[in-house]
Amino acid sequence: MATNPLLLNMIAITHDSEVTLSTKRVDLYQDICRVLLEGRQRSKGLSTSLSAEQKQVVLKSLSLKLMQENTQAFTLDETSSSEKIFKEAK
Repeated sequence: MATNPLLLNMIAITHDSEVTLSTKRVDLYQDICRVLLEGRQRSKGLSTSLSAEQKQVVLKSLSLKLMQENTQAFTLDETSSSEKIFKEAK
C-alpha cells in the first residue's frame, strides 16, 4: 500500500497506535487522519478544545474554501471566515 516514504511513515505511525491496520485503503486513510488529529496534542501533553471530529470538520471546510478559490495558501488574518469555520465545528 505504501507507494512513497510519507505514506509509509503515516502507516507506521498508525500501526504503532492501532492493534491492526485496515485492509481497505479508505479505512486506512481514515485511521491515519484520526491518529494524526488526536495523537499530536496527546503526545506533546497539550490540551485542545476541539475533538478529532471537530478538527476534521474545520479542515474539510478550509480545504473546500481553498479549492473553490483555487488557492493553496491562506493567512490567519482572514479571521471572519476562520472564525465562522471554528464556530461551525463546535
